[in-house]
Amino acid sequence: ETGAVAIVSDGLLYLFGGEDGDAVLDNSVVYDPGTQQWQPLPPMPTARTMAVGGVLGSKLYVVGGSDGSQPLRTCEAYDPAGEAWTDCPPLEMGRMAAGSAAFLNKLYVMGGSVQGEDGEAGSYGEVFDAADQEWTPFNIPMLAEAPDWPYLGVSNVETHIYALGGEHGGQMSDALYVYRPLVYQFFIPAASAGGGE
Repeated sequence: ETGAVAIVSDGLLYLFGGEDGDAVLDNSVVYDPGTQQWQPLPPMPTARTMAVGGVLGSKLYVVGGSDGSQPLRTCEAYDPAGEAWTDCPPLEMGRMAAGSAAFLNKLYVMGGSVQGEDGEAGSYGEVFDAADQEWTPFNIPMLAEAPDWPYLGVSNVETHIYALGGEHGGQMSDALYVYRPLVYQFFIPAASAGGGE
């Protein structure tokens, strides 16, 4: 299987979706490192691959991805305590192979292969506020000329969110950017990972 979302919560590893070469999957499983065993969970309501996700409060969010033919706007949350899935508001743009980071009970989703309802791509990321159950766009200046940015890596360290690599403008990139959500400073180029972009 490839293209699954991996999310760590309370010392457990959760895997959602992906594809097996023949079909896009709705699989949900959890791995317990203590027992070294996998356990099945209720399947996702929407089968998908190349989605992103994160933990907000007590829920695990799985967002975007692909149904095998197009980027999805779908947002669904899994509650481990209740072992149940619920819908959450959809992304403004369909996104597959994006990057995400959970920070201060918000899920930041950026990049990916994007597609709006009108077929147009947008040069912005989206942040989901779990308390308000609402998505808000945020500007990503380097996407103005080439809005697709799939396969990037995204992670937060303390109060910064780092976005690196991926494919941008049809070329593999070694660029590293930092986003500082608390001071409203938008992407600033950071040191290169080596070589040219």
